[in-house]
Amino acid sequence: MVNLLPKPIKRKIRFDYYLRLTAGAFFVCAIVILMGIALLIPSYLFARNEAETSTRYVASIQEKTELQQRGGVQASIALLAERLKIIKEYNRQPVTAHILSRLEGRLPSRVTLQKIGVRFTAPGEGDILISGFAETRNGLLEYAQALQKESIFAGVVVPVSQLSLDRDIDFSLSFAFTVTP
Repeated sequence: MVNLLPKPIKRKIRFDYYLRLTAGAFFVCAIVILMGIALLIPSYLFARNEAETSTRYVASIQEKTELQQRGGVQASIALLAERLKIIKEYNRQPVTAHILSRLEGRLPSRVTLQKIGVRFTAPGEGDILISGFAETRNGLLEYAQALQKESIFAGVVVPVSQLSLDRDIDFSLSFAFTVTP
């Protein structure tokens, strides 16, 4: 087959052909790129949303961990404070035992103690309230004098109203104590 067209027209047709081919290729590439962008936008939005969710999740885990650590520290401090309180109470126990042994050691056979109250006002110091029953007035006076002779007790006084009876006397005495370690 022989082309009968003159050369300048052939070149122009060839140029137009390649121009249209190139324009068509650019147009097809543009459509492919636009379709790719359109199809990738939902994936991009989903990935961005997942990244934000992951960031918030990591932040909440870190906050929760910090709160648990703070809570653990606070629980440890509370536990130590409670143990310290218990230890302080045990430190007072020998003082109370010492006071009770002194009260019981001076107790005559004709006097019975029914209630003993010990209140600490400072370490080694406090007040005592004892109540009980004495068979005779002399038994009550003997017990009060024996307590007055103890160096740790101060202010042991028998009220006159409790000495009005000769027998079967209900009494109550209140006085201070000081125990030096």
